[in-house]
Amino acid sequence: MTGPATTPPRPREHTVRIRLFVAAAAVYVPFYVLFFYSDLPFSLPHVQNACAGQPVLDVRWVYGPDDAYSLLSQCGPLGRAAIRNQQLADLVYPAVNGVVVALGLRLLVQALAPGRRQLQFVVVIPVLAAVLDYLENLGIWTLLLTYPTRLDGVVRVLALITPAKLALGQVSLILVGLLLLTLVLMHLWVAAGLASQRTMQRQARALRGGGTTALVAIGVSMTPAIGVIQRVQLEPARADAIRPRDVVLARVCGRFFLHRVLEVDWARHQALIGDEHGGITGWTPVDEVYGRTKLSAGRA
Repeated sequence: MTGPATTPPRPREHTVRIRLFVAAAAVYVPFYVLFFYSDLPFSLPHVQNACAGQPVLDVRWVYGPDDAYSLLSQCGPLGRAAIRNQQLADLVYPAVNGVVVALGLRLLVQALAPGRRQLQFVVVIPVLAAVLDYLENLGIWTLLLTYPTRLDGVVRVLALITPAKLALGQVSLILVGLLLLTLVLMHLWVAAGLASQRTMQRQARALRGGGTTALVAIGVSMTPAIGVIQRVQLEPARADAIRPRDVVLARVCGRFFLHRVLEVDWARHQALIGDEHGGITGWTPVDEVYGRTKLSAGRA
């Protein structure tokens, strides 16, 4: 008999990452709301209102020298002052955003594939987006400080940096969403599996007591013999009556399965259990086969 399972302690560095992520997120979330949705002097809506409704260069996918200097002209002195305030705030935003997204990706990858260090490269994407954001800020400050002198070459470089920054930011957020969805689905799948194991354990006890029962099978391992969701009737299985191709409720290595008997070794009193697609579940004693369905080689 073994004692109760214990959860291994997290490595110190993992705990530090979680705390840093929580601290950075506590700063990032309110800053994001104020930066993108408020009318404070440093916010993007304030700048857009001050510049005759024109969006700033930071959020444009495509622009050229004429577009950039048309914007600065339409903004006027007050609008250009608003852009400077926005750029001061943008000294903070790329760093906080990069830390939150990079740590979020790192923690999600670690939760989904612990030990797979080759997958940690994804943290480079938000970091690179932050670097490009700072390069973009440097270029915009250059345009503001030298206005009205035209620096078309600087604008052309900015016109390459901005869409790259925006694309990397979008990719980072998509990855966070996909990894988070995968993690949630995995937890739901595990929870469903645990519930299924408890259900099959109850059915096994009923069958061992000599009664017949029914089980709602969920999964694809036995398709097409058993549908993805199908109610299956079970009757007690006699150890001496188990035959290859029987679909049985059996316990293999401590887990219950509704799979087929592939082979019976009467000398060892063992049955080889597997699914409908050539997968091998494993050998188990014949007295660990609890129930038999009315399925043979075909469907119910």
